[in-house]
Amino acid sequence: MSKIETSTAPAANNANNADAAQTLSLAASDLAAAAASIAQAAAKIAQAVSALSADTDKAAAPAPAPAAAAPSKPAEPAPAAPKAAETGKAPLKGLAALKAASAEKKDAASGAPLKGLAALKAKSAEKKDAAPGAPLKGLAALKAASAAKKDTAAEAPAASAPKPAAPKPAAPKPAAAPAAASKFSKPLNILVCVKQVPDTTEIKIDPETNTLIRKGVPSILNTFDGFALEAAARLKDNNPNVNIYVVSMGPDQAKAILKEAIGICADKAYLVSGRAFAGSDTLATSYILSQAAKKIEQLEGIKFDMIFCGKQAIDGDTAQVGPEMAEHLDLPQVTYGLECKETDDETALLVEQEGEEGKNIIQITLPCLVTFTKPSFDPRFPTIKRKMAANKAEITVIGDSEEEFPDMDRARIGLNGSPTKVKKTYTPEKKKGGIRFVKESDDDTPAVLAGKLFTALKDSHVL
Repeated sequence: MSKIETSTAPAANNANNADAAQTLSLAASDLAAAAASIAQAAAKIAQAVSALSADTDKAAAPAPAPAAAAPSKPAEPAPAAPKAAETGKAPLKGLAALKAASAEKKDAASGAPLKGLAALKAKSAEKKDAAPGAPLKGLAALKAASAAKKDTAAEAPAASAPKPAAPKPAAPKPAAAPAAASKFSKPLNILVCVKQVPDTTEIKIDPETNTLIRKGVPSILNTFDGFALEAAARLKDNNPNVNIYVVSMGPDQAKAILKEAIGICADKAYLVSGRAFAGSDTLATSYILSQAAKKIEQLEGIKFDMIFCGKQAIDGDTAQVGPEMAEHLDLPQVTYGLECKETDDETALLVEQEGEEGKNIIQITLPCLVTFTKPSFDPRFPTIKRKMAANKAEITVIGDSEEEFPDMDRARIGLNGSPTKVKKTYTPEKKKGGIRFVKESDDDTPAVLAGKLFTALKDSHVL
């Protein structure tokens, strides 16, 4: 009997396992069915929300007026849905409650008592359909008042409209104030004297003639004249009424530096050129330039308030032309200027001058002449726009004829009018190797070496 019991126990266990698996399978099927039901319920909820949104939009839109010829019959009220107590059904919960609420809202449209959102919509429609004589409140009252004002204004006769008041004469506009940065109210005219010089970094001397070899050496704007031009440009930066003119004496190729000056800041340029001016020294050159300044004033119909010059030319280093021009024109002058600044007095100019122990501030009356040396800042370069305009600019040439300068003293110009005579031009000789006196033996005491040095200097005619 024990063997039979042992063999039947596994069979019972297998049956139990099969029942459990079938139960799990049924449970899984129920879960799948429940998930499907939940998905369907979610879709129905979404449809219900969409329907509610559509109902809200329709309620917000004004209802069209009914046709007068065919009045519509009142709709028969639909039978109310039976309550849960009458049907004997249990109260609804969850998804069933939502469906029932949606059904109630749909039935409300057919005459059933309205609640919630449907009640609010109905009240809004009642207000819109209210009789014309009913008192309005809130926003409706404000809208009605605004419409009444518009209708009153439209019905009023044109004759009763008040006449517009005569326009008052416009007050005179104040005169435009001068730029805050500028203290000068009248135009200022500045003449800057410039010179074309060879580039001293590439100058070579002919060893046979001891003269400059100008062939192949580029010509540039005199460096110190560039400082004078920058000083004028800084005055123009602060005062738009400044007019800058440049003048140079030289051959026709000097037009290149005049166009460069226009590219930097100048408004107009003049070239003084003629054979009668050739060979002029500093005194004759200063006289010619002073006469040219008067000629330009005559041509332009102006008077120069300031004349700016470079301290000196880098090819001569005399520093004489500027001060001599001031003497010819009887103008006050300041030399070694660094920069100019405007003052409150329109008849004066404030000049910062380089001194031996620092800087001096000098006030000089206008018109005046100032020569400039190297300041603490670098002069500006021509802009592309101004450079292109300068290339197209016309340079006015003033010749050496008597028609151009009828009052010029011909005995004071050119080589004949130059008191300076160059007797000799030479290149300094290169220094030869020196002599060294060293102690070669014990007999070369300091006194002996000093005697040898004295003898050598005496033989060289130094002593």
